[in-house]
Amino acid sequence: MQEFNKQNINYLKEDDILMMFLTFLAGSSSGIILANLTEKLFKLRKETKVLKKDLQRKSFKDVESKKVIEKIQEESLKKNRLYNDLITLFYNRLKEKKPNSEFPLFFNNLKDLLIINYNFSKNKSVTSITLGGYHSEKNYLLLNEKEVNKIIFHELFHVASSCNIKNDNDIITFCGFHQEKNDKGIGLGLNEGYTEVLVKRYFPDFETINAYKTEVVIAKSLELIIGQELMEDFYFTANLQGLIKELTKYISLDEIMDFITKFDFLHSYINLKNTDILTRMMLKRSLLVINKFLINCYYNKLKEEFNQGKITEEDFNKSLHMFLNNLLFKFFVINNNKNYSISINNKKIIKKIKY
Repeated sequence: MQEFNKQNINYLKEDDILMMFLTFLAGSSSGIILANLTEKLFKLRKETKVLKKDLQRKSFKDVESKKVIEKIQEESLKKNRLYNDLITLFYNRLKEKKPNSEFPLFFNNLKDLLIINYNFSKNKSVTSITLGGYHSEKNYLLLNEKEVNKIIFHELFHVASSCNIKNDNDIITFCGFHQEKNDKGIGLGLNEGYTEVLVKRYFPDFETINAYKTEVVIAKSLELIIGQELMEDFYFTANLQGLIKELTKYISLDEIMDFITKFDFLHSYINLKNTDILTRMMLKRSLLVINKFLINCYYNKLKEEFNQGKITEEDFNKSLHMFLNNLLFKFFVINNNKNYSISINNKKIIKKIKY
C-alpha cells in the first residue's frame, strides 16, 4: 500500500483570499452583499464554541425503576391523549434498538412535554416547508395538524436528546449535536441530518417527510467514521464534546471545528428561496471542505486499523472506495424559481488517492 499524501486534501485557504478579492472587484452594492456573506461565515467560525461537557451532565435525572418510568409515561399520556399511541411506539422502538440504554433525557423531558397542533401556513415568519418544531427550553412540540404522523418522530428524537442548563444568567441548550447560548450555536446542520438518519433507521415502516436530504448524506458519512453505536450514544446524551474528542483520534481540533461550522453554513443557506451566485460560491466551498474533512478522517481511521492488523490491504482499498462513492458531490439550490446545481469534481479528489 502506497503512502497517502496528506497535502492532497489540505483545505484550500486561498479560497478565502479569492473571496476578499471578489469583494473588491464587485463594487459597491454587490461588494457589500458579498462582504456580508463572507463576514457571516467567518463570524460563525469565530463565535461558535463547544460548551463544556460537564455542564450538560448536571441536567441528567436517573431513571432507576420501572415504576418511575410508568408514572412519567402515564402523566405525559394524559396530557397528550391524541398522541398516546405514537409516543408509546416511539419509546418501544428506542428500547428495541438500544435495549441497554435508559434514555434519561427523554424521560426528563417527557413528564412535562406539551404537544400542540399548529398551522404553520398562518405564520409568515416560518418557511412554507416547516411542518414541526421543538422548543427545548419551554419543552413543547408544535406539529402541523395535517402531517402529524410524518413529522412527530423527528421531533420526538429532539425531545429524547435535549436538556437545558442555567449558567449564570444564561440558558444553554443541548440538543443532540446542537449546542446554543444567546442565539449563538454550533452543530445544527449535523444534528438535523443525524436526527433524520435515526428517523429512517428506527421507523422504516412509516411514511416521513424525507427532510434534510443533503444533511443526511453528510451525517451518514460521519457515522461510518465514528461507528453507529457510539454515534447514537453521543446523540442521545447530547454529547457533542464526546463526538469531537473521538474525531481528534484522526484529525486536528481546528479541522473538526471548521467541518462543523461549514456544515452549519451549508444547512443555513441551502434551502433559501433565492441564492445568488456569491452564496452559491460559498456553498460550493463549504461542500469541498466537508468532503475533504470526511476523506481525511476516514483514511486515517482505515490506516490505523491496517497498521494494527485489523484489516487487510484489500479491505482498506475496498472500504475507502465505497466511502468515496457514497460522499455527497452535488446538490441543488433555488434562485428566482430556477434550480441551480452545486457540485464539486469528485474525480479530482478521488484520483489523488493512491491504491
